[in-house]
Amino acid sequence: MPNSTAATATNLDIPVVPLARISAARVLVVGDVMLDRYWFGDVNRISPEAPVPVVHVQRKEDRLGGAANVARNAAALGAQAGLLCVVGHDEPGERIVELLGESKVAGHLERDPELLTTIKLRVLSRQQQLLRVDFENTPNHEVLRACLARFAELLPQHDVILMSDYAKGGLTHVTQMIAKAATPAQGDCPSTAFVDVADGQNRYQAARPPAAPDSSPAHRPPSAALISTAG
Repeated sequence: MPNSTAATATNLDIPVVPLARISAARVLVVGDVMLDRYWFGDVNRISPEAPVPVVHVQRKEDRLGGAANVARNAAALGAQAGLLCVVGHDEPGERIVELLGESKVAGHLERDPELLTTIKLRVLSRQQQLLRVDFENTPNHEVLRACLARFAELLPQHDVILMSDYAKGGLTHVTQMIAKAATPAQGDCPSTAFVDVADGQNRYQAARPPAAPDSSPAHRPPSAALISTAG
């Protein structure tokens, strides 16, 4: 009997990558990270202060979000995953570090003392989301420049670069990053993919460097593609 998974992937024109190849891949995820925080509880009454439900929180759960979730998924597939991002000097930032360790993702984090690490807090009751509260601001320029320099250092150590853009400012210097990734070095250039481009698709498409007609495979710019687009 033929492998149904492989057959389905073939029908959808999705390339099948052997697990052995995935486990050998060194993947660097760069972009906007966030902490997805969930509060679960019961609603038994309406507040006397306003016509809103009162949630008695009984359970809390934190999950990696944004680029951190992309890195977690890569590690779960067996890849050697690393994450380059900016977080604040705060409790959510420390929680992201903790969750990255649990997910076996190598964290390459730049710290911004003025940054509020992005949190998306969701309040749920009986499997229904009642409210979402966002906490966020933009990293400062100096920290972003340090992140760009760190990217140049990490680039030769990775085979695949994934850029996860949620329009939170972490990929302000993405054009320079793409240029660095496309610069020929010893051996093949890493492949570059763009994941969850929430804003500014044109700058990604414009930044994709064309291959020279006579360039050899070892000196061609990395392949680039918009994998998906966030709403």
